[in-house]
Amino acid sequence: MSLVMLYHSRRFGVVGCDGRISTKRYKPWSRLKPWERPHLVALPERIARKFVILRPSPGLVLAGTGSYSTYCDYAVYETVRQHVDVFPNATFDQIAEIIPRTVREASAALQAPSDSHMNLSLMGFDQIQGRVRLRVFTCTPRSHLENDECEAGATVTGSLKAEAGEAELFGNRLFELIDGEYSPESVQRAMLSLGAEISASRPGVIGAPYSFAIVTQREIALRSA
Repeated sequence: MSLVMLYHSRRFGVVGCDGRISTKRYKPWSRLKPWERPHLVALPERIARKFVILRPSPGLVLAGTGSYSTYCDYAVYETVRQHVDVFPNATFDQIAEIIPRTVREASAALQAPSDSHMNLSLMGFDQIQGRVRLRVFTCTPRSHLENDECEAGATVTGSLKAEAGEAELFGNRLFELIDGEYSPESVQRAMLSLGAEISASRPGVIGAPYSFAIVTQREIALRSA
């Protein structure tokens, strides 16, 4: 899993992701307790950038990961990226519409369990509407849900507890850390602070290094920290 932090306004957007890769490990006595669930352990020798640039200009980024495997994540990334390569004039909404179907097809090909899911966010400059947009999906092998779209906002997805309302809690916290200074640099600093806060309580799942994509009408700027 992962941490994906997103902020967008009409003028620009920022995608920030942690780089930690984790694996599932069972406790030594788990064979005696088959109901025991595995816990996640960080793999310090492996890191990943959890978004893909679909189009450099006008900027378009697909970010997020799933609960099953990195192979499924990259299969979805690559399929959507190839679609954009084949249809370079596809609109923002046309690209967004293929994401749930792509997850279903990748999940079937890789035999992902029915309870697996992927949190995916498409951020980019919409030439038709003349602004940066964000569409956020939660996809399973059989269905999907989409968050209500807004003109500007902060969104946090990844290894969060839905029942505890963590996504909303951390989205509000990101706004607090931005503290009214709405620029790509200030948003990146706020995301680094939030990432450190969240990582402190779940180091096996979330952690440095962090990668960022700054989305504007003209281009995408990549940064790391």
